[in-house]
Amino acid sequence: MNPTSHPPPSPTLNLLAGFLRQRAGAPIQILIVAAGLLLSPLSSIWSPIVMAIIALALIQFLDDDWGSLGFRRPAASPARWITEGTVVGLLWQFVALGILVPVLNGLLHRETAPANHAGDWAYYISYVILVGIAHALAKGLVYRAFLLSRLEQLFGRTPTGTALAFVIASILFGLGNWYQGYVGVIVGVTVGAVFNLLFYWSRRNIWPTILAHAVYNSAALTLIFLGRL
Repeated sequence: MNPTSHPPPSPTLNLLAGFLRQRAGAPIQILIVAAGLLLSPLSSIWSPIVMAIIALALIQFLDDDWGSLGFRRPAASPARWITEGTVVGLLWQFVALGILVPVLNGLLHRETAPANHAGDWAYYISYVILVGIAHALAKGLVYRAFLLSRLEQLFGRTPTGTALAFVIASILFGLGNWYQGYVGVIVGVTVGAVFNLLFYWSRRNIWPTILAHAVYNSAALTLIFLGRL
Protein backbone atom coordinates (compact mmCIF):
# COMPACT_ATOMS: atom_id res chain seq x y z
CA MET A 1 0.00 0.00 0.00
CA ASN A 2 1.23 3.49 -0.81
CA PRO A 3 2.36 5.00 2.53
CA THR A 4 1.08 8.43 1.42
CA SER A 5 -2.43 7.17 0.68
CA HIS A 6 -5.26 7.93 3.08
CA PRO A 7 -7.59 5.28 4.51
CA PRO A 8 -11.10 5.28 3.08
CA PRO A 9 -13.50 7.44 5.09
CA SER A 10 -15.77 5.74 7.58
CA PRO A 11 -19.31 5.15 6.24
CA THR A 12 -20.64 6.36 9.58
CA LEU A 13 -18.69 9.61 9.31
CA ASN A 14 -19.85 10.02 5.72
CA LEU A 15 -23.45 9.58 6.86
CA LEU A 16 -22.97 12.11 9.66
CA ALA A 17 -21.34 14.63 7.33
CA GLY A 18 -24.16 14.19 4.83
CA PHE A 19 -26.77 14.86 7.51
CA LEU A 20 -24.96 17.93 8.84
CA ARG A 21 -24.87 19.39 5.33
CA GLN A 22 -28.68 19.25 5.17
CA ARG A 23 -30.98 21.99 6.45
CA ALA A 24 -31.72 20.00 9.63
CA GLY A 25 -28.00 19.79 10.34
CA ALA A 26 -27.49 23.57 10.45
CA PRO A 27 -28.92 24.19 13.96
CA ILE A 28 -26.98 21.19 15.26
CA GLN A 29 -23.74 22.68 13.93
CA ILE A 30 -24.58 26.02 15.56
CA LEU A 31 -25.28 24.31 18.88
CA ILE A 32 -22.00 22.39 18.69
CA VAL A 33 -20.05 25.63 18.30
CA ALA A 34 -22.10 27.33 21.02
CA ALA A 35 -21.28 24.38 23.29
CA GLY A 36 -17.71 25.67 23.20
CA LEU A 37 -18.88 28.18 25.79
CA LEU A 38 -19.02 25.28 28.24
CA LEU A 39 -15.30 24.76 27.71
CA SER A 40 -14.52 28.45 28.15
CA PRO A 41 -16.86 30.85 30.02
CA LEU A 42 -18.47 33.60 27.96
CA SER A 43 -16.53 36.27 29.83
CA SER A 44 -13.20 34.51 29.20
CA ILE A 45 -10.81 36.16 26.79
CA TRP A 46 -10.28 32.71 25.25
CA SER A 47 -13.97 32.05 24.52
CA PRO A 48 -13.96 33.31 20.88
CA ILE A 49 -10.82 31.31 20.15
CA VAL A 50 -12.31 28.10 21.57
CA MET A 51 -15.45 28.63 19.47
CA ALA A 52 -13.33 29.32 16.39
CA ILE A 53 -11.38 26.09 16.86
CA ILE A 54 -14.65 24.11 17.04
CA ALA A 55 -16.04 25.91 13.97
CA LEU A 56 -12.78 25.26 12.13
CA ALA A 57 -12.99 21.54 12.99
CA LEU A 58 -16.55 21.38 11.61
CA ILE A 59 -15.59 23.23 8.44
CA GLN A 60 -12.71 20.83 7.88
CA PHE A 61 -14.85 17.78 8.67
CA LEU A 62 -17.51 18.86 6.17
CA ASP A 63 -14.86 19.86 3.63
CA ASP A 64 -16.43 23.28 3.08
CA ASP A 65 -15.20 25.51 0.31
CA TRP A 66 -13.28 28.28 2.06
CA GLY A 67 -13.92 30.64 -0.82
CA SER A 68 -17.69 30.29 -0.46
CA LEU A 69 -17.33 31.09 3.25
CA GLY A 70 -15.63 34.38 2.40
CA PHE A 71 -11.95 33.48 2.67
CA ARG A 72 -10.84 34.57 -0.78
CA ARG A 73 -9.15 37.56 -2.34
CA PRO A 74 -11.49 40.58 -2.20
CA ALA A 75 -12.96 41.62 -5.54
CA ALA A 76 -12.17 45.27 -4.77
CA SER A 77 -8.67 46.67 -5.06
CA PRO A 78 -6.48 46.43 -1.93
CA ALA A 79 -6.63 50.20 -1.46
CA ARG A 80 -10.42 50.16 -1.52
CA TRP A 81 -11.16 47.24 0.81
CA ILE A 82 -8.43 48.23 3.27
CA THR A 83 -9.82 51.77 3.34
CA GLU A 84 -13.39 50.51 3.77
CA GLY A 85 -12.44 48.17 6.61
CA THR A 86 -10.38 50.81 8.40
CA VAL A 87 -13.00 53.55 8.06
CA VAL A 88 -15.85 51.27 9.20
CA GLY A 89 -13.85 50.11 12.24
CA LEU A 90 -12.85 53.63 13.31
CA LEU A 91 -16.22 55.20 12.53
CA TRP A 92 -18.23 52.64 14.44
CA GLN A 93 -15.88 52.79 17.41
CA PHE A 94 -16.56 56.54 17.50
CA VAL A 95 -20.33 55.93 17.25
CA ALA A 96 -20.24 53.22 19.93
CA LEU A 97 -18.13 55.07 22.50
CA GLY A 98 -19.14 58.62 21.59
CA ILE A 99 -22.88 58.16 21.18
CA LEU A 100 -24.33 54.73 22.00
CA VAL A 101 -22.58 54.02 25.30
CA PRO A 102 -23.23 57.48 26.85
CA VAL A 103 -26.88 57.47 25.73
CA LEU A 104 -27.50 53.93 26.98
CA ASN A 105 -25.69 54.60 30.25
CA GLY A 106 -27.91 57.63 30.76
CA LEU A 107 -31.09 55.71 30.02
CA LEU A 108 -30.11 52.79 32.25
CA HIS A 109 -28.59 54.98 34.98
CA ARG A 110 -25.23 53.24 34.98
CA GLU A 111 -21.62 54.36 34.73
CA THR A 112 -18.72 52.79 32.89
CA ALA A 113 -15.87 51.94 35.24
CA PRO A 114 -12.45 53.23 34.09
CA ALA A 115 -10.13 50.58 32.66
CA ASN A 116 -7.10 51.80 34.67
CA HIS A 117 -4.51 50.62 32.15
CA ALA A 118 -3.20 54.00 31.04
CA GLY A 119 0.43 53.79 29.96
CA ASP A 120 0.55 50.02 30.56
CA TRP A 121 2.61 48.80 27.59
CA ALA A 122 2.42 45.12 28.58
CA TYR A 123 -1.38 45.27 28.68
CA TYR A 124 -1.60 47.27 25.45
CA ILE A 125 0.68 45.07 23.34
CA SER A 126 -0.68 41.76 24.64
CA TYR A 127 -4.31 42.82 24.20
CA VAL A 128 -3.77 44.27 20.73
CA ILE A 129 -2.37 40.87 19.71
CA LEU A 130 -5.03 38.82 21.48
CA VAL A 131 -8.14 41.00 21.30
CA GLY A 132 -7.27 43.31 18.44
CA ILE A 133 -6.02 40.63 16.05
CA ALA A 134 -6.81 37.11 17.32
CA HIS A 135 -10.38 37.96 18.36
CA ALA A 136 -11.04 39.69 15.03
CA LEU A 137 -9.92 36.57 13.16
CA ALA A 138 -11.77 34.18 15.51
CA LYS A 139 -15.06 36.10 15.50
CA GLY A 140 -14.85 36.65 11.75
CA LEU A 141 -14.61 32.88 11.34
CA VAL A 142 -17.34 32.08 13.89
CA TYR A 143 -19.95 34.80 13.32
CA ARG A 144 -19.60 35.55 9.62
CA ALA A 145 -17.94 32.67 7.77
CA PHE A 146 -19.56 29.94 9.89
CA LEU A 147 -22.73 31.33 11.47
CA LEU A 148 -24.06 33.27 8.47
CA SER A 149 -23.46 30.30 6.18
CA ARG A 150 -25.24 27.90 8.57
CA LEU A 151 -28.17 30.25 9.07
CA GLU A 152 -28.51 30.62 5.30
CA GLN A 153 -28.33 26.82 5.07
CA LEU A 154 -31.24 26.71 7.52
CA PHE A 155 -33.40 29.50 6.07
CA GLY A 156 -32.31 29.34 2.44
CA ARG A 157 -30.09 31.68 0.46
CA THR A 158 -32.98 33.87 -0.62
CA PRO A 159 -33.56 37.55 0.20
CA THR A 160 -35.79 36.54 3.12
CA GLY A 161 -33.40 33.82 4.30
CA THR A 162 -30.43 36.16 4.10
CA ALA A 163 -32.32 38.86 6.02
CA LEU A 164 -33.17 36.37 8.77
CA ALA A 165 -29.55 35.17 8.89
CA PHE A 166 -28.37 38.79 9.12
CA VAL A 167 -30.67 39.66 12.01
CA ILE A 168 -30.10 36.47 14.02
CA ALA A 169 -26.32 36.57 13.54
CA SER A 170 -26.26 40.22 14.71
CA ILE A 171 -28.28 39.36 17.81
CA LEU A 172 -26.09 36.36 18.65
CA PHE A 173 -22.99 38.51 18.23
CA GLY A 174 -24.46 40.98 20.72
CA LEU A 175 -25.38 38.23 23.18
CA GLY A 176 -21.71 37.27 23.18
CA ASN A 177 -21.24 40.46 25.25
CA TRP A 178 -23.84 39.47 27.85
CA TYR A 179 -21.23 39.57 30.62
CA GLN A 180 -20.94 43.33 29.95
CA GLY A 181 -24.61 43.90 30.78
CA TYR A 182 -27.42 45.33 28.68
CA VAL A 183 -25.27 48.13 27.28
CA GLY A 184 -22.67 45.66 26.08
CA VAL A 185 -25.35 43.51 24.42
CA ILE A 186 -27.04 46.43 22.63
CA VAL A 187 -23.76 47.87 21.42
CA GLY A 188 -22.67 44.37 20.41
CA VAL A 189 -25.80 43.88 18.31
CA THR A 190 -25.13 47.12 16.42
CA VAL A 191 -21.47 46.18 15.91
CA GLY A 192 -22.46 42.74 14.66
CA ALA A 193 -24.96 44.29 12.26
CA VAL A 194 -22.36 46.71 10.89
CA PHE A 195 -19.81 43.93 10.33
CA ASN A 196 -22.44 41.67 8.75
CA LEU A 197 -23.50 44.52 6.47
CA LEU A 198 -19.87 45.05 5.47
CA PHE A 199 -19.60 41.30 4.75
CA TYR A 200 -22.48 41.46 2.27
CA TRP A 201 -21.35 44.82 0.89
CA SER A 202 -17.98 43.19 0.17
CA ARG A 203 -19.73 40.44 -1.82
CA ARG A 204 -19.53 37.96 1.02
CA ASN A 205 -15.83 38.51 1.63
CA ILE A 206 -14.51 38.05 5.15
CA TRP A 207 -11.30 40.08 5.04
CA PRO A 208 -12.77 43.63 5.16
CA THR A 209 -14.85 42.61 8.19
CA ILE A 210 -11.84 41.12 9.97
CA LEU A 211 -9.87 44.30 9.32
CA ALA A 212 -12.78 46.47 10.53
CA HIS A 213 -13.07 44.38 13.70
CA ALA A 214 -9.32 44.55 14.34
CA VAL A 215 -9.36 48.34 13.91
CA TYR A 216 -12.49 48.64 16.09
CA ASN A 217 -10.94 46.66 18.95
CA SER A 218 -7.49 48.21 18.62
CA ALA A 219 -8.93 51.74 18.65
CA ALA A 220 -10.65 51.04 21.99
CA LEU A 221 -7.43 49.55 23.40
CA THR A 222 -5.50 52.61 22.27
CA LEU A 223 -7.95 54.88 24.07
CA ILE A 224 -7.54 52.76 27.20
CA PHE A 225 -3.77 53.01 26.91
CA LEU A 226 -4.01 56.79 26.52
CA GLY A 227 -6.22 57.04 29.61
CA ARG A 228 -9.31 58.14 27.69
CA LEU A 229 -11.40 55.14 28.81
